[in-house]
Amino acid sequence: MYPALDLSIPAAQKWSPGQEKFLVRMGPVFNSAYCPDVRLRTDRLVSPASDADTAALVGIAPGLVISAEHDILREEARRYAQRLHAADALIGHLDLEGVGHAFNMGGAGRDVVRPVYEEIAEAVRVAFV
Repeated sequence: MYPALDLSIPAAQKWSPGQEKFLVRMGPVFNSAYCPDVRLRTDRLVSPASDADTAALVGIAPGLVISAEHDILREEARRYAQRLHAADALIGHLDLEGVGHAFNMGGAGRDVVRPVYEEIAEAVRVAFV
């Protein structure tokens, strides 16, 4: 639901004031799990939101992008949403204010989480109709 979309940038460089810091410490762990070979982290299949990937996304499956205001992954989610939009493959982009990474498990209220799950369910329903 909230993957890193640009492993070419170290987690510590993604942080800015107002964002959560726990992913600065955990980012390297997740990046190593997703892609152990550091040399491959610029590959477009590993980092589809990287500035280095300028290839067209023609034919890519449509996607729903969800980002959160206090998440260090927010900017790369926005970049990826823009890329999907340019490829006419963006179902939607929910950019949630006032919450951070793992918002659905980390304290966001039902009034925030439920509509997100409803959007996800609708996107899946439309994709398979």
